[in-house]
Amino acid sequence: MTSGIEIIHKMSYDAQNIYTTNYAKLQNKDQLIHQNLQLQEQMTLLKGRIRQLEALDTENKQLRTMLNANVHINNDLRLVSILGKCRKQMTRCITIDKGKTHGVYRGQVIIIAEGVIGQIAETNKTTSEVILITDPQHSIPVMVKRSGVHLTLDGTGDERKLIAQHIKATSDIRTGDELVTSGLGHRFPAGYRVGEVSEIHHHKDSDTFISISADTSAQIQTHYALLIIHPDYNHEHSEQP
Repeated sequence: MTSGIEIIHKMSYDAQNIYTTNYAKLQNKDQLIHQNLQLQEQMTLLKGRIRQLEALDTENKQLRTMLNANVHINNDLRLVSILGKCRKQMTRCITIDKGKTHGVYRGQVIIIAEGVIGQIAETNKTTSEVILITDPQHSIPVMVKRSGVHLTLDGTGDERKLIAQHIKATSDIRTGDELVTSGLGHRFPAGYRVGEVSEIHHHKDSDTFISISADTSAQIQTHYALLIIHPDYNHEHSEQP
């Protein structure tokens, strides 16, 4: 017959086994939770890297599209990156990572796949400031690609809007017309996309002139890298933006 002490020892042994088994399970559970958290962190990092690669791939495709479609073979192109917005009076201005030591000079044109975004306004040793074409202080000579009508587009301060005023009412301009650089004044090489006519404004007090609004072709908000044009004409002739 089993004594009471043996029964107590057996109960104690069984209890210890149960505790050890449950403790091991809890340890395994903690390990699994820890491993799961590590895997989630790794997945988050991997997803972030995938997004970066997707963004770079998109940017590269856009740049390749522009380079392949670009007929301005006499212009050298240099890749630059956006550092951020510059702190100047200009309401539309960005800072890029290339400056005087990289051969950048005032007046050079900055483009992306969709078209022109601005000009170099100021250069430092290793950085430069770019005034965007949407800045109220900026103007750009363009022409209607379809009809050849010449205009001057002014910035409005709005990130997507440009305007042109004092246009002859008889000018051949339509909503949806594509506007490209005309090359006049040697400030911008000819043929680069600038915008599209969005509205034509007829003035009640004058039948002689009209004005237009245009949406910019390029949207800088979606880009990390830009291209700076080194025109084939001498930079000594570059003008103030």
